[in-house]
Amino acid sequence: MKINLKDIKKLRVRRKKKSGWRYYGRIALILLAVVIGGELIALTVGFYAVKWHYTDVPGTVDSRSDIYQAQAEAVKRQPTHLPISGERQIPEAQLLRNTVFCQINALKGYAPLNARRILEAQINSTNTAVLTNMIFAVQLRLENQTNAQAALAQCAAAPANSRPQLVDSTAILSVPEATPNVFAWANTEEWQIVREAFTKDKDTVMRAAADAGVNARMIVAVGLVEQFRLYFTQRELFEKFFKPLKILGNATKMAMGVMSMKESFALDIERHLGERGSPYYLGSAAEQRLDFQTNDPSTERYQRLTDEKNHYYSYLYGGLALAQYEAQWRQAGYDIAQRPEILATLYNIGFAHSKPNPAPQVGGSEITINGTTYTFGSLAHEFYYSGELLNEYPYPLPAT
Repeated sequence: MKINLKDIKKLRVRRKKKSGWRYYGRIALILLAVVIGGELIALTVGFYAVKWHYTDVPGTVDSRSDIYQAQAEAVKRQPTHLPISGERQIPEAQLLRNTVFCQINALKGYAPLNARRILEAQINSTNTAVLTNMIFAVQLRLENQTNAQAALAQCAAAPANSRPQLVDSTAILSVPEATPNVFAWANTEEWQIVREAFTKDKDTVMRAAADAGVNARMIVAVGLVEQFRLYFTQRELFEKFFKPLKILGNATKMAMGVMSMKESFALDIERHLGERGSPYYLGSAAEQRLDFQTNDPSTERYQRLTDEKNHYYSYLYGGLALAQYEAQWRQAGYDIAQRPEILATLYNIGFAHSKPNPAPQVGGSEITINGTTYTFGSLAHEFYYSGELLNEYPYPLPAT
């Protein structure tokens, strides 16, 4: 048999090509397995990092905690409402009226949109505690503006028998909505998204608030901070772990729903409803508020809190938590119902850390929004007293 050298060379080339494809195919399969395995490992690590709280943002005491406390003490000594025309005017009420109106006028030159928000609240018969806290919140954001601080201080120093102040209502109410807000978060695209969402959910929030026995605006204050936490503090984790695990927003068993309710926290809320004699007990009328309709509470709880079409239970659980904190502190002799900075801090740090005392601290997880750092409690306070969403979620009316 005659051997053709050309045929032998062709055979060798074919064998090399064939073995090369097999070799590289195996390499490709190995690399693919490594990539998939790495992703699974990463997702597993992310899952347990969340479950065991390694991803939690550490809490801190707000640097202005003492200032918030001093403001709360000052508000307690105020008249409950501003005098109106024809009403017998006591000196303290007249002085407060002059101070508030003077400060609204002063803010027109430094924070015009915020002056408008405060005036709108005053027109809606908002109680004086809210009005002075709204001014206080703006004043904190103007702390580096010497002229603004001097103008506000001058208003507060006016004597009780000074000439009654009038507000330049026409000019202030005509300030355009597009005017920059002194609160940094209110100028962000994220706020526009959150504002629209809470506007659409108004009826649901109101219903949940009524069923929980708390002010709806307080629920929104906490919910807003939770939403901003997801937007601004967990972006990298969201892309690497949270998003593929579907554990953001309404699709997680570690932080469920729009109020980011951890399962253990939800269990505490449920337990407190039936614990007669507990400082968190809300009364017999609330005992069945969260009764389950099936024999599988774990699944039903998850479905309640992660329902994308109806956020009622997310808001209800959040509202009940706030109501339980209020009840605990009220029983101890402290009223924190109108202190969003304290209620939000407690919501953030959990029942185990709620210790009623005369000088509670503001704090919790830190959140940085466009260069401005807040604690959980301080951001809730700033939204609550910002006047944003006033028509949808009004402030409590003055006590009569």
